[in-house]
Amino acid sequence: MGRTATARLLPAALAVLLGCGGDASGPVLATAHLDYVDGAIEPILARGQRVVLEGFGFGIARGLVRDPRILLMDEPFAALDEQHRMKMGEELLRIWTETRKSVVFVTHSLTEAVYLADEVMVMSARPGRLIDHIEVTLPRPRTYEMMATDVFGKLRDRIWQQIRKAS
Repeated sequence: MGRTATARLLPAALAVLLGCGGDASGPVLATAHLDYVDGAIEPILARGQRVVLEGFGFGIARGLVRDPRILLMDEPFAALDEQHRMKMGEELLRIWTETRKSVVFVTHSLTEAVYLADEVMVMSARPGRLIDHIEVTLPRPRTYEMMATDVFGKLRDRIWQQIRKAS
């Protein structure tokens, strides 16, 4: 199949993949930084882990296309190395700033929890139960430099102490 045929089929295929009509997929793909360029998608993401990162972009687009009130994310960055995890965290914060969707984000990373969240719910091991509810008072927009602050360190330490106490 030539490039022209592929370019004509791509919008319809994406609409099916995302579970929406072809016209509805454009704005969602733009929000997830997966835009049409000459009839094809050009991800504006790092090349190192392109498949994983494109998967994240399509996952976000698939989650946003139906315009939910709450976006559920269960360890979406678990397969990424630290550098890509940080980039995807920044990308998620950018999307959150644009959409203001409520996000329930499950992570085992204490740093990721404090960096991304306004509230952290600390769960115990099995049986899972809520052991602490922590309000993250860091200002927005969040920056990488905040991770070196005393406030950030104290929040991360509080989470860790609760987990240790519960185990």
